[in-house]
Amino acid sequence: MMMKKLFVLLGIFAFAVTACDGGSNVKAEMAQMSVAVNKLSDAASAQEFHQAAASLREASVQSMNKKPSKIKTDEEFKDYQAGMQQFIEALDRADKLADENLDEAKKATQRLFELKAEYHRLYK
Repeated sequence: MMMKKLFVLLGIFAFAVTACDGGSNVKAEMAQMSVAVNKLSDAASAQEFHQAAASLREASVQSMNKKPSKIKTDEEFKDYQAGMQQFIEALDRADKLADENLDEAKKATQRLFELKAEYHRLYK
């Protein structure tokens, strides 16, 4: 009986933490994005690059539609979304290059790091 109450309380606590976040927890997508960016750099083939790019794009789109907790105004959120859109566009350009020249595609990912540094500083 005591264990059942403990599990119920833990479940309520977990739900409350999730609910308080309001769906704005971008950390999971950002962690996924970091892993995928590293995979882009480590890709040994165009196929590996495309797989990492697809994963990164998916996480980026999800991230773009969630408001980080640091953002307080609609204007900041629009700026954040514009930065994410730039990131996605740079990713798409690099992904297209992978079929032609993997090394050039990897060089093109430098723009991703620049955008990440710029917007991460603002909205982390």
